[in-house]
Amino acid sequence: MSDQETVNSLISRFDAYRRTPRGTVIIHPGLSYGLIELTEEFTQSLKQDLQNKISMAISGMDDLDPAAKFAIMILTQSY
Repeated sequence: MSDQETVNSLISRFDAYRRTPRGTVIIHPGLSYGLIELTEEFTQSLKQDLQNKISMAISGMDDLDPAAKFAIMILTQSY
């Protein structure tokens, strides 16, 4: 699998999360406590930002910052 396919696979996880009637996105981070609830607007912004940061890291232009690493960790463990 190429780096871009891996990035696309991670980013596509956003599309699988449950949406509520209020327009929020529900993420269960796989932790022992509850859920994370995000607005759709924030979710789309986060999705774009992570995709940009990961692409820059893959190309060697920049390193991932701790917040991006944390978001990636939550996404990879969530359902």
